[in-house]
Amino acid sequence: MTKNFLYKLTLRRSGSVWIFDDPSRGIVNEPFVAGMPEIIDEFAGGSGLIDVLFAPAKFPGANMHLIKLEDDCGGATYRLDGTDMTGWLCPVLLQYMSPAPEDIYTQVMQI
Repeated sequence: MTKNFLYKLTLRRSGSVWIFDDPSRGIVNEPFVAGMPEIIDEFAGGSGLIDVLFAPAKFPGANMHLIKLEDDCGGATYRLDGTDMTGWLCPVLLQYMSPAPEDIYTQVMQI
């Protein structure tokens, strides 16, 4: 796993979940579920469209830190640092970072 590599996704609100597409990986309308929509909402500022940078290592501007609790159902469950909020990232995570990293640092930016 490359520790200094940043990934970028554009997320859009669809009902009660956030979804994204990544045509380069064949991903269309992939939802965030199981606690992750609520975590993302903490940083989205009411926007229905956001850009998200993420990496397994801290980077300048990161405003969210997820800490892995356990591997779970092919993905991993994470806790938002400084809170009791938890969320599950499905096996699609492994298309970006494999194995599931102990930490994920994220910068959420409103579009």
